[in-house]
Amino acid sequence: MEFFGEMNINGFPLDWVFHLIVAFLLMLILTKFITPKKSLLIVCFLIVLKEVVDIFGKSRLEYIVPPAIDTPKDIIAGLLGIFLYFKYRKFTDKKNK
Repeated sequence: MEFFGEMNINGFPLDWVFHLIVAFLLMLILTKFITPKKSLLIVCFLIVLKEVVDIFGKSRLEYIVPPAIDTPKDIIAGLLGIFLYFKYRKFTDKKNK
């Protein structure tokens, strides 16, 4: 899986781009069914849960290592996806008026 983290799109790691897009799409889908606040809480929970699984969800105990710099970067990329969703929503709401 390290190969996935080493790939780049325009200088940005594919992993970060993936976190951003998935967070944006989750917000887009969830807000069709529930309130934006609940959607935000669910997506934030999923972002943190994914990082906890990355840290502790290893097959062998000796592979568990303290969080590296990629953990906060992944969380920031997910939060940026959420931020972009709210900007997108604000932009489309203005456009529809």
